[in-house]
Amino acid sequence: MRNRVVHLMGEKQAKEGRPITASVVARETGLTRAAISKWVRGEVVEFREDIIERLCVYFNCDIGDLLYLERSKPQGEGTNSLN
Repeated sequence: MRNRVVHLMGEKQAKEGRPITASVVARETGLTRAAISKWVRGEVVEFREDIIERLCVYFNCDIGDLLYLERSKPQGEGTNSLN
């Protein structure tokens, strides 16, 4: 699972005409700087509901805009195929 936090930060920065850094996101969401930094670096391994909710509210987006599944194999390959 991957996230689009950096992309959403860029969109918000362009829309609002102000710098949107990890520190700004942390301050304005009430989340810790360490938590936001993990999202920015793509190091999140536990997707907590409260954090996802705060980020979606902050970026005015849906979960599908924040998170996506990165597929390493074409669909249908591998041992977990539904075919």
